[in-house]
Amino acid sequence: MPYIDASHYQHPLDRQALNALRSIPGFTALLRAFMKVYNERIVFITTKSTHLEITPCQLSEYYDMLPPLCERLGIEIPTLYLANDVTMNAYTTNESSPIIVINSGTLQNCSKETVRAILAHECGHIASHHVLYHSMGSLIMSGAAAVLPGVGGLVSVGLQAAYLTWSRASEYTADRAAAIALGSSEPVETMCVELAGGWNRLDLDIDKELFMNQAAEYERAIQGDSVSKAFEVVLYALEGTHPLNAYRALELRRWCGSDEFENMQRFLRGEAIDAPTQPSGLAAQAPNGSGNASESGAESFCGFCAHCGAPLQEGQKFCGSCGNKCD
Repeated sequence: MPYIDASHYQHPLDRQALNALRSIPGFTALLRAFMKVYNERIVFITTKSTHLEITPCQLSEYYDMLPPLCERLGIEIPTLYLANDVTMNAYTTNESSPIIVINSGTLQNCSKETVRAILAHECGHIASHHVLYHSMGSLIMSGAAAVLPGVGGLVSVGLQAAYLTWSRASEYTADRAAAIALGSSEPVETMCVELAGGWNRLDLDIDKELFMNQAAEYERAIQGDSVSKAFEVVLYALEGTHPLNAYRALELRRWCGSDEFENMQRFLRGEAIDAPTQPSGLAAQAPNGSGNASESGAESFCGFCAHCGAPLQEGQKFCGSCGNKCD
């Protein structure tokens, strides 16, 4: 089945923040030190011996959610575990052989459609190759990275802030991946409502549009107000690993209303598509922050690769992402 390559739905803030993180002095040395000591086998053994594995024979209604999501995102099916934790959360570890761990609190409080959206979001992290940096980031934020051989004083406040900025931005990309896998932004919007406190098991009468309006009000409050903007930066610079629930839902809805997203869905359904005018992630904001993709060097595209889903330029004979010959 065809799929959309992750590089073509990467959120522009993800791209910008990742470049900024990599440019921090000492980051490359820290990454090398981390790679020398990080052992995926130990993580696998610990997870296998601690949590409940979800398989086709164990809690199959949750395992069965994975294959169609993975197929649409072009990844192998990861191993899935249930953790004894009442918080509503899930995470992914191990870059080469990914493991998704979902907390029991998520299954207890969320609808099955939201669980599916959470799994799609985690699969998005896998498809986007976020897992290695997320794993290293946990060491950066805990201070444990300071004991890595040869690292010394490389773990600075600036590095921690840069990592958290990228971590939040990477969630926007994973949300886009979830929407691609699920066919719309609706399940992810509902996920954000439930993560914000509108638990499914409480059977609350929640108006999602009012929730989305909160994000628009937040956006208006921040724009053009230097004091509010400064407060936002200080509040989240060294705390939040995820963007605000309401705002991430609104951000995703806007992107899913674009021709770009619709073309991706048509491509996955095997239908004829309109020629996209911009590569993924540039519709809302150019990488230089100008908001004008044409000024950032974006070229005109005429279709998608039938093998990996990468945008193709007119007259291109081979895909630049996978090397497949263009029809």
